[in-house]
Amino acid sequence: SIYSNISVTNNKLVNYLGSISALDDTIGRLRGLLKELNISNNTLFWFTSDNGATEKYSGTLRGHKGTYYEGGIRVPGLIEWPDVIHKNRESQYPVVTSDFLPTIYHILGTNPPDDRPLDGISILPFLKMKRSKRQKKIFWARVRKLSSKEINWVTVVAANDI
Repeated sequence: SIYSNISVTNNKLVNYLGSISALDDTIGRLRGLLKELNISNNTLFWFTSDNGATEKYSGTLRGHKGTYYEGGIRVPGLIEWPDVIHKNRESQYPVVTSDFLPTIYHILGTNPPDDRPLDGISILPFLKMKRSKRQKKIFWARVRKLSSKEINWVTVVAANDI
């Protein structure tokens, strides 16, 4: 009934909408359990999509899933941690999944192993409102393209131009 206003004749769309509904239901049950166990306030809940939108749904952003333009790399994300994040806010602070591990190490007060590099940064200072600008560029690379994300710019170059 949630999709009653959509004419669904395509099996791919039916499966996609079913997946979204199942994900929504599961996240709702998880959040409910955290509240029931009285641990939701001190639990970091971090959810994000894995890559950009399809061509049809990238809106005003240039590019789409599989490209290095804003429409291919920008995704929605949600972070909830009531004991640390006291006020709801919307942000354009760029974060990538490689920031997860450094952030978790920082929260736990431990250091990562020094035998491997970490590409991400801890976003704990941002969550605590002690930083508003990313200090390290974000890079994406594939066989023949490289992309760098700064605050308001995405630079895309072909590998043979480097």
